[in-house]
Amino acid sequence: MTQPTFAYDDVFERALMRLLDPSRGAGACEGVADAAGRRTRRGATADAAADVADMTAPAAVKIRIVEILSATSVSVRWSDPRFGHFGEQVWRCVTARMASRCVLTGVPIHCGDRVYRPQGRGRTVPCNWDRMIHAAAVAPGTSCMADDQ
Repeated sequence: MTQPTFAYDDVFERALMRLLDPSRGAGACEGVADAAGRRTRRGATADAAADVADMTAPAAVKIRIVEILSATSVSVRWSDPRFGHFGEQVWRCVTARMASRCVLTGVPIHCGDRVYRPQGRGRTVPCNWDRMIHAAAVAPGTSCMADDQ
């Protein structure tokens, strides 16, 4: 029986290290180019505009308001190949704390605008937690003026 070579052992060790700590993998420190050709660190975006562009990128996203539950909450059906499927997800009306775009209409959202965002349960945070729907897109003419929860 032959002994495994050092190179053979090294391959498995590197594979395990990449699984346990992806930042130590080959090329982890190298920059990667985004769609606009800007260089970024792996796992980071170039700027907030790139995040907003990514949110509205066409990718077979299906979002539908199922029901208006109250003055401050709606039920949303969300299906996205990148973020998964939520049959009926409760979204609450809050004040936007950062600029973004409405996932239904693409309208820009500014800080201070009233928006609907997914509601988490306890420590569970939904993977689409950073997406927003402008309150005017839910029911034009109505406003959700309750305090943030």
